Amino acid sequence: MNIYQKLFKLILAGNTNIPAMINAIIGATLQVRSDSKNSDLTFRQVHIFHSEQSLQALTISVAWQKALSNHKISSTSLVHHVTKIEDSNVDRFRDLVEQLGTIVNPLDNPQNYIDLTSGISSLKSILAVFAYVLDIENIYSLEIDFSKDPDTRKKQASLFYDELEKAGVSIKYRKFPPIKKFDTFGKLNYTEVLRHRSNINDLVNCLTNLLPSGLDIEHLRESLLSGVNSSLIGEITE
Repeated sequence: MNIYQKLFKLILAGNTNIPAMINAIIGATLQVRSDSKNSDLTFRQVHIFHSEQSLQALTISVAWQKALSNHKISSTSLVHHVTKIEDSNVDRFRDLVEQLGTIVNPLDNPQNYIDLTSGISSLKSILAVFAYVLDIENIYSLEIDFSKDPDTRKKQASLFYDELEKAGVSIKYRKFPPIKKFDTFGKLNYTEVLRHRSNINDLVNCLTNLLPSGLDIEHLRESLLSGVNSSLIGEITE
């Protein structure tokens, strides 16, 4: 493995539909080879965040290993994580964030790819936010033009990448628009206003039962928000 190859890692959500998950890995690998102009390049690590069901489905299947090897992708590059983020448990969410933090180091590992093709929606949302926070621009999703006929579509959904191509099914690996454009909101202080609004609402709600009944609580709320707005305008205009 050369030094250049060590820079590349892929992060994606698991899927109980094993061909869909493996096809995403193949699509990402073909993309990184195209980006790097290196036809032999593979990800040093492919981090898959499984549900218990998707990990079990992977362990009882063997055909996926051949599908990967057809593209010179070693199954030993797969790193498996198990998460129960769908339980909405704070500790599990914290654990997921910590796991992501051990994978990506923006100082010495800038070539990270995130695939949002499949998996539960909450996990994909977390990966998208994670990509935004670390300014990861390589965010992709595999788009397959399945047949509209239910029976044909079901059969196609069980096919691996090469089989889909042989069947003439259109496969595209699309890059997401640059989500760092959301920084514009931060530069305009929109995000700061929203955070102050939340804090002020919490404060006013706490004071409601403590202040005299004749006091206009809404006037207090608006006055505080007006003060915040004036402060931000002062910072922008100096």
